[in-house]
Amino acid sequence: MKKIVLLIVLSLSLTSCVLFDAFFRIEGEVKETCPSDKTCIKSFSSYYDFEVWECIGDPIARTVEIIVSVKHNLPHQEVAFHERGFSAYDENGNGFRVKEFKFPKSSYMAMFGGYLTFDCPTGVRIKGKIILENIPPSSKEFKLIEGDVSYDNKDRNGYSMKDKGHYKIKNLDINWKK
Repeated sequence: MKKIVLLIVLSLSLTSCVLFDAFFRIEGEVKETCPSDKTCIKSFSSYYDFEVWECIGDPIARTVEIIVSVKHNLPHQEVAFHERGFSAYDENGNGFRVKEFKFPKSSYMAMFGGYLTFDCPTGVRIKGKIILENIPPSSKEFKLIEGDVSYDNKDRNGYSMKDKGHYKIKNLDINWKK
């Protein structure tokens, strides 16, 4: 019995990637999914479904809107998409910045590099947009889009969100409006 307890304590203290919250939930490995033959998506957390619905380019405004959604089964969450740590690259290696994030009932904070927060109720799919600017119409696809997200129980005590993750979208075609 002592060996089992000692092994559990040692494994928990040596494993830095295991996260516990007030309910002792254990964060699992986040796997990359490939919903098409080409595009692959890695969510920011194993607790969240993170999907890409569309990627629409406006050649006149030189913007691209990426329609995404998030869904989870945790207690009601507050989610924040961060501008700092965001990057996007087209097939030619050109890098682009995010113009803004848009989600329902959201608020923007300019501090700490800028981020957008929104409420994400349990079991409800929330759609939003990642909007990129200064994209030339000659760009056909994004080889990589990645960024940081933080999230936590909406009723938490304290200011900062304790859970953080990083999402990736690979090989996403841009559908330019005609």
